[in-house]
This record gives sequence, C-alpha cells and structure tokens, in this order.
Amino acid sequence: MARYLRRIRRGNWCPREEPLDWLPAGERPADALGDLKTRECSLSVWQLTDDGSNRERILAAIASTRMSLGPVDYIVFPSEMLEGLGLVVVKCAGDTHDRVANSAWHHDLTRVSDQRLVILGRRLLQWVSEDGTRLSRVIPPNLKLLLIAGIDAGRLAGDKIDERLRKDIGL
Repeated sequence: MARYLRRIRRGNWCPREEPLDWLPAGERPADALGDLKTRECSLSVWQLTDDGSNRERILAAIASTRMSLGPVDYIVFPSEMLEGLGLVVVKCAGDTHDRVANSAWHHDLTRVSDQRLVILGRRLLQWVSEDGTRLSRVIPPNLKLLLIAGIDAGRLAGDKIDERLRKDIGL
C-alpha cells in the first residue's frame, strides 16, 4: 500500500489546549483544511518508498524552497485514505531544488472538487486525531543537517536556495 507525505502546519492539526465551546462534539476546527490548498484542482503530495528511506530526502527538498530555517511539519497517510473519492494520483514533477525527488516521488492528487477535498480533510483529521503520533516535525537543527548533506552530496541545487536560508544554514 502506498503512503503519501504532505507538509502541514502542526498547530492546525493538534487538539487545542482549550476546546472551542461552540464546536459540536465530533467536529474539528476547519484550520487544518487550509493546509490542503489545491492548485488547478490538484493537491501536491510525495510518495514514500516502501521502506520510507526517501523521507529525509523529500523533507530536505521541501525545506530547500523556504526562505528561512524553521520546523517542517508533515503527515504521512496511507493510500486507503483516498479510496472512493474519485481522485486520480498522477506522477508529476515537483517544484523543489532536488531534481531526483521532484521526478521520482512527487505526485498530484487530481480531480479534487470541493466535496472531495472536505471528505479527504475529514478523513485525515479523524485519522490524525486517533493517534497524535501521526503528526511529525523536523526541528531546525535536524533540518539544517539534512539541507547541508543534500547540498554537499549534490542532491540539492545550493545556488538556487534562497539567500536567507543559505545564511541560516551557514553557507
């Protein structure tokens, strides 16, 4: 079964310390849906290899497009979350500074309608809420190491990385 990685903002997915008194039981704040922003009815995701060995490279690729060093939050979800939605998974080029990651592991979930996105969002929120460990974060010191390793190994085009990020990682 395929697994997909999607960058998110952890604060939008974590349960709040103080619950919203107006929110009915069984419902979640809508903020998480903002992390499922589409473009041309497509949602960008990254496919992990069966053993997950490409996770760090994907995270470095995602981080390489940022303007500064900060945590990268993400979720990894199984392809079964997509069942019955009518979404089509299309392998297409990503937009990071790692050409191999872009061509090998980036996919778009296509044919995303408003209803399909809401259903997917609800599924993911429910799935995440069942187990808080399904939210992951790479902290800046670890991200710095991933970025430097990617640049040193020639996987990341260091000259294309924003100057502010380059400064943050000491280049």
